[in-house]
Amino acid sequence: MHPIIIFSYKMDFSQNNLFGYIEDLQELTIIERPVRRSLKTPEEIERLTVDEELNDIERAVYLLSSGQDIQGTSVVANLPVLMRQNPAETLRRVLPKVREVLPVAGVEMQLTAAVSFLTILQEESISIHTYTHSLLHIILQNLEHRDAGVSNAWLETLLAAIEALPKETIRHEILNPLVSKAQLSQTLQSRLVSCKILGKLANKFEAHIIKREILPLVKSLCQDVEYEVRSCMCRQLEHIAQGIGTELTKNVVLPELIELARD
Repeated sequence: MHPIIIFSYKMDFSQNNLFGYIEDLQELTIIERPVRRSLKTPEEIERLTVDEELNDIERAVYLLSSGQDIQGTSVVANLPVLMRQNPAETLRRVLPKVREVLPVAGVEMQLTAAVSFLTILQEESISIHTYTHSLLHIILQNLEHRDAGVSNAWLETLLAAIEALPKETIRHEILNPLVSKAQLSQTLQSRLVSCKILGKLANKFEAHIIKREILPLVKSLCQDVEYEVRSCMCRQLEHIAQGIGTELTKNVVLPELIELARD
């Protein structure tokens, strides 16, 4: 057995550097190098040691359960690879561990998970039905993360998923919960996320559904007590207008836009 090498450096979370960081992390799940001379105690060596006989799935489960944070993050970065190679076992054994550690994970793992989930969606390594059943709820649970960067990363993954999800799934899993998430009693972050989701949903439904279920939420957010929310919803009105047609735009969206212009 050899200890897994661990890198320690300050991360740059800019979009241009995140994917490069994730590539480095993916290598950590594959590359093992003896580093005994750099470790001070047998306990340190034991803590970083992984049995060479473990296959990729077993190694991933072990590192998520017992490894250091950087090792767990490396597994999350490698999820798209595992999903391509062995989707059944990744879904059965690895994903439950990811779901278990994410609520207490640091910013690095959260950002990495959001990108990995997006990559899995784009690569279509599993069916959209499986993606909905296994990954969508994890995305939704992390939308309101206390770190704005993490929240935005999960939101981008969700917005991409909306393009591929069946209409009924969008309605039940995303639109229906927005009725409560967009209320004034919810957190500022929740209302900001709701604005951006509503803008994305506007071209996914027929005009009568938009009029009945989406426009009341849009009007409420346009009149929110927080300027940041009103501004965010204002930026989505173009997308809303494209989804509802000229008549509703003139009667509903335009008055809100005029009012916001006075803000």
